[in-house]
Amino acid sequence: MNIVMSSFIAGLLGLALALLIQCLQLRRRARELKATKQAFRFHHIRDELQVLAIDEKVRPSTPTYEFVMGTSNIAIRNAGILKLSDVLRLARIVGTRVDDESLEFFQDIRRQPPEVQRLAAETFKAMSDMLVANDTVVYIGRLIARYTWRRVIEAVVRIIDRIAIYVSPQHAEAVRYARKYDRYVGMVQPS
Repeated sequence: MNIVMSSFIAGLLGLALALLIQCLQLRRRARELKATKQAFRFHHIRDELQVLAIDEKVRPSTPTYEFVMGTSNIAIRNAGILKLSDVLRLARIVGTRVDDESLEFFQDIRRQPPEVQRLAAETFKAMSDMLVANDTVVYIGRLIARYTWRRVIEAVVRIIDRIAIYVSPQHAEAVRYARKYDRYVGMVQPS
């Protein structure tokens, strides 16, 4: 009976090891696919912008064009398997560009044709998604903020934000940027 039980346990351990190896290989492949998907998303945005520039629907000298093109290029180079700190650095670069000229920047977007406004909105959405794609905690934080009762949760979110800043400053900052970019999508989306 001991030999049968030992063989059974050895078989289960072998099966568990084989499943673990497959799981690790699949996780690596999933990360590679995520990186490719993020890069292609920004390639698509950039390509569409260039077509609009060729069709003279947007001038390359406008702040909107520079923002969408610059953000796309930075994101393409950095898409995929980034540490949270790297994604935050990218979000800070984009945030600095937008925050420094917010009023003028959003007015420029609103002056653009609907196709260009849509691309600006897609850029903010893609940045928001990039922030949460590589980190489960940030993903859950954005879900909570997005899909709950607005008034009740706003108070709770403010409290959680204050606590999160001390517990995990990087995650708190990433959630804040993701929510900010989600708001920008609504601001620049063509009517």
